[in-house]
Order: sequence, then structure tokens, then C-alpha cells
Amino acid sequence: MKVAILGSRSSVVYFLSLGLTVVFVNDNETCKNELRTLLKNGFRLIYVADNFSECVSAIVDKLQEKYSATITFIPSAGDTTGRGLKMLKTYAERATGGTTCLN
Repeated sequence: MKVAILGSRSSVVYFLSLGLTVVFVNDNETCKNELRTLLKNGFRLIYVADNFSECVSAIVDKLQEKYSATITFIPSAGDTTGRGLKMLKTYAERATGGTTCLN
């Protein structure tokens, strides 16, 4: 499965060491375009830094259905909506069957 990380350099540069495809974006329109490009190129698990979550949230459901992909948000450096941390907390609680210490 092809996995990619999409976000500002300061938020996602560290994922390069994991061997994942990392795409740096600086603005909302570029983020949307790169997300579509990744899906068209066969990426089926895409993490988006949550400081871009508001700009792509309107198209995420449609794209996930069209491409049978999973698009999720991760915490980002600097300005953040908190959506990425909330999603990680939800996934951790599902996996463990209980609450977590992520606040």
C-alpha cells in the first residue's frame, strides 16, 4: 500500500526518515491539488497535517469514496485546529477499548 504525508515542511519533514512519501505544501489550493494527485497516483493512505484540515475536509469524503482511500489528519507544528490530535485519540481509544492520556 502506498502511504503519503501531506503538510507544511515543519509539520511533516520528520516522516522522511520513515521512508514515506512526503509532500510539502504551503497553501490551501496546493494542498487540495496535491491530495488529488496522490490519489490519482495510487496512494490509498494519506495523512494530512491538521492545519490544512479545514480546506480539504469538504472534499475528503467524496475522494475517499471515489478512490477507496483513507485520508486522516495528524497534529501539525505551529497553527493547529486540534483535529489531528482528536482523531489520534479516537483511534487509540478504539484500539485499546478505553480512554487515553492524550489531551
